[in-house]
Amino acid sequence: MAEFGECEDNSDIVIESLSPLLNKPTFDPQTYAQLSGGEAAGQLCSWLCGVHSLHATLQTKTRPLQSKLSTMQASLGEYTDRLKAQENKIKVLDQRLAGLSVALETASVDKSQQSDLLRAMCREMEHTKRFIEVSSIM
Repeated sequence: MAEFGECEDNSDIVIESLSPLLNKPTFDPQTYAQLSGGEAAGQLCSWLCGVHSLHATLQTKTRPLQSKLSTMQASLGEYTDRLKAQENKIKVLDQRLAGLSVALETASVDKSQQSDLLRAMCREMEHTKRFIEVSSIM
């Protein structure tokens, strides 16, 4: 019984061939033990009933769950791939953002330096203008 159900094809064939016997109302461990005059027939009948019960459980509960598990594993693989793609996009965008941040900082420093130079040139022009005015008066 420990290995029963591992090979679906054989399990189904065995149960199908035993179904007429297993479905008889007289197929009962106590009845067979009394008819045979020993415990062996009753234990064999009990074992077959257990195998039949296990097969029914596999058919109604375990196999549908295995099918759902397979479907979910496939979906998980798909979602994992999507997640990796999104993580790669985030990594690329983070690198791009870091580059843009450096460029902005450099541009801000350049603008500040250009503003300082412009103010200095304006002062120089103002001095030159005054020099020209003073030179023209004299």
